[in-house]
Amino acid sequence: MILSNVESEIFCKLCLRSTKLCGALQRSHIIPRFIWMTVKDKGRYVSYSTVRGSAELGQSDWREEMLCFDCEQLISIKYESYLKEILYKNQKEKLLVKSEGCFVMGGIESNRLSVALLSILWRCLVTGVVEFDHIKLPDSFCDFIRVAVFTEGSAAAWQDVVRVRVVKIRDLSQGVRASFLWSGLLRRNDSKSAIEIVLVLGSYCVVFLTPPLIVDAEWMKYSLKPRSRLLRVKIENYTEIVELNDMVVEMLKSKAIDG
Repeated sequence: MILSNVESEIFCKLCLRSTKLCGALQRSHIIPRFIWMTVKDKGRYVSYSTVRGSAELGQSDWREEMLCFDCEQLISIKYESYLKEILYKNQKEKLLVKSEGCFVMGGIESNRLSVALLSILWRCLVTGVVEFDHIKLPDSFCDFIRVAVFTEGSAAAWQDVVRVRVVKIRDLSQGVRASFLWSGLLRRNDSKSAIEIVLVLGSYCVVFLTPPLIVDAEWMKYSLKPRSRLLRVKIENYTEIVELNDMVVEMLKSKAIDG
């Protein structure tokens, strides 16, 4: 059977252009490369597989031929560089308040930071990498986020569909290293009649809530607001995040990390 030209075409998942127009697809990182570099220890990292329910040592990054060169550059320069600058570097000049339980930063482009995090979520949702098979959401949601990323979050309309908040994981105690990744959890929050998607990205836990129909006091306080110049981040021990605690316990059992 001979495939038609349309059937054999390959498209960039972000701009939707054919590779005949945009060139060959890049081997895009699902989780930004700089995050991989922060969690790797001697070239290896610890990841928890929700699919297999086990902790594993790995070396290879999660990658896929997903984006054209232009879209790869958009995500790298517009979003990932800013995410790295704000959350993964020591930004003392932006720090306004720091206490035992939270910190507040000022002078933040909240919309840009939010869409940077949404771009990671989007890649996790549309990738064919098996580690992310368990967090699939409707195509309409994925396409909405795709448009938000591609149009650089125009009008911040994404907040009508999803909320984003960031949790800082306090340095893990009992010798457990904060050098791990988790390909995510999708859970239904019955009290909110909504779904929460949780990603662990090194020393941060990012939570997405959709649809944001009912938002409690904690979500109101800590969720990113598109037009705000402030970033409020709650600080928690890993033991306070049930799923994360379970993941670390499993890692200790498997001896993937030192306890």
